[in-house]
Amino acid sequence: MILEWPQQEVPLFIGMGTHEERYAALKILRDSSARYVLDLVTIAELHQRNALSAFVSMVGRPLVPHTVRARLLSLLQLTESPRGAAWMTEIEGKLQMTEVPSAYFEARSAVLQAMLHFVDTQCDAVPVVGPEEITDLHRGLARALDLDTLDVLYLCLEREAVLLSEDGGLRALGTSLGLVAALGVQPVLMEALARGVLQQNRYAEIVAEKILAGHDFVCVRGEDLHELALSEHKSARQYLSAALNALRKPTLDIVSGIGVACGFLQTIVSKLPTKTVFSLAQQVTDVLLDNRDELAFEIHRAVAESLLFGIRRLPTQQKTIALQTLNPLLRPAVSRPPRLKATARAALLAFRLAGFPHVQV
Repeated sequence: MILEWPQQEVPLFIGMGTHEERYAALKILRDSSARYVLDLVTIAELHQRNALSAFVSMVGRPLVPHTVRARLLSLLQLTESPRGAAWMTEIEGKLQMTEVPSAYFEARSAVLQAMLHFVDTQCDAVPVVGPEEITDLHRGLARALDLDTLDVLYLCLEREAVLLSEDGGLRALGTSLGLVAALGVQPVLMEALARGVLQQNRYAEIVAEKILAGHDFVCVRGEDLHELALSEHKSARQYLSAALNALRKPTLDIVSGIGVACGFLQTIVSKLPTKTVFSLAQQVTDVLLDNRDELAFEIHRAVAESLLFGIRRLPTQQKTIALQTLNPLLRPAVSRPPRLKATARAALLAFRLAGFPHVQV
């Protein structure tokens, strides 16, 4: 699922919930006595982000049910079994053949081998007893979930362990069953960053990769945008565009969105060529205004004030050039404001009070 989700067409319900849930997750991660249980999707996600070792270094050896390891072995057997060179499908009443290169199967096999190696060397694979009495709830779970995923929930209950899952639906289900706690992957990455286990540039890339992969409820910080803007990574421009375009989502908390985006603009005025800053400021304005015409003045004003804040810190000669180049974007900072709606006033006030350190998209 992680490797082949149709990310351009269908969002993947993966994320970390509200700010309050995120802070609660960070508190749990700092509890040295907690033990964690991983499901197959999460092992795949951590592998994709090259974060398996970082996770283990922070929380110790996680638990996995024996059935998770058995599932990996069965997937490997399928990958290594005789296979065709093409798939036949029907599209609009016509048969269509799609060739499947051998590299596709080799890549899948390599990922599964790496996941199995992680389970064998850095996890404690244990049996799961299951509930003493089978109820209608358990029967319903058995119909809805794979055996290995069901065992993940049962193992959490048996060991009073924390569920770490990239599957938002599974976390919600686990919480309703009375698990000690259920966390997503991003709080783990945030804590790894705070402890120096993960570098800022790599963390920012992971945030962008998750957005590009169709993950919902991803936390984006001003520091992440700043890092991507300065990055020399071959995909840096694509990463930055993805992170900024995520601010178009209707689920965005616009108050924190303005704070993060404009805080980002403040920091890049002195770091990037003025023409680049102009282009990025236009992009920030465009994504924040998307379907938010009622906040047009406040957004233009916040962008202008953030640019002016950054310009004031420049040497005199650079300041003159920046004022000339960015002038079309600076006019709202000196214009007379219209009557503001309550939401608009809150957004502008939040920015003026230094904004928010992160926004969820």
